[in-house]
Amino acid sequence: MPLKSQTSCVITISNVPSTKRILVIDVGGTHVKLYTAPNTPAIEFVSGDKMTPEQFIHDINQYVDPTSFDSVSIGFPSPISGNRILKEPVNLGEGWVDFDLVNAFPCPIRLINDAAMQAVGSYEGGSMLFLGLERG
Repeated sequence: MPLKSQTSCVITISNVPSTKRILVIDVGGTHVKLYTAPNTPAIEFVSGDKMTPEQFIHDINQYVDPTSFDSVSIGFPSPISGNRILKEPVNLGEGWVDFDLVNAFPCPIRLINDAAMQAVGSYEGGSMLFLGLERG
């Protein structure tokens, strides 16, 4: 039977029941939200224009143990290609383009633009038109 999220979180990994533990991270210009399990509130911490990728990894480790997850899915406010950040985000600190997020976690990661992640997560079937408009 398909699962359907009933919370305000629009980040849904799959409609298929899974035993895998996936850490979902929504990186925003003012806050980072960590979703550790379906239908549970997000863990939030402040981001902002001083947050570097090193600080980001440090803060995540303060709230969760990444080794307890099978994979990590990250929505990031910048263009993404091939699991790499292509452009420095306007609302965060510097150093993101050259930072190796893939090797910063002990498990596989998938990096996607944050708006695309929200669109995919809120998709409930049928046709969908997604327009990605960049602020920066």
